[in-house]
Amino acid sequence: MQGDRIINAHYFECENIQGTELESLVGFYDGQDPYGMDIILLKLKGVELWQRFFLDAGIGFWENYDQVSAFEDYEDLIPINIADKYSLKGLCLQHISCIGNNKELSIISFKVGKSNFILMHKDTKNIESETIFKKL
Repeated sequence: MQGDRIINAHYFECENIQGTELESLVGFYDGQDPYGMDIILLKLKGVELWQRFFLDAGIGFWENYDQVSAFEDYEDLIPINIADKYSLKGLCLQHISCIGNNKELSIISFKVGKSNFILMHKDTKNIESETIFKKL
C-alpha cells in the first residue's frame, strides 16, 4: 500500500494541491441516500497519488494513496462520478479546507472551478449521523 494519512484534525487547508487540474472526483455511498457519501476521492493532474477525504469522530481526514489502495475497502459501496455529473474534469481545484472545533462538527469544503461543494454530517449536532456531500 503506497500512501499515508496526511492529517486528521478539526481544521486544515490543502494548500499544496490547490491550483491543480482535476482529473477525477468520485464519491461512495451505501445505496440508501445518493447524497450520503462515506468518502470523497479525487485525482489531480501531475499528482501520482489519489487524495481521500472523509469525516469521522467529528473531525476531517485527508489521506493520499495509490489507485488500488485508495479504492480498497469500498467495493461494497456505490460510486458516483461527481466530476462527470457536474462537468468538473479539467477544471482547476481552487481550494479544499476543513473547518471545525471542539464544539462544532468539522465540515470539508471543496471549490473546483466556480463550483462549491461541502462534505458534512447530515445532522450537524450528531457525531453519529451519516455524512453527506452536496453542491452549494
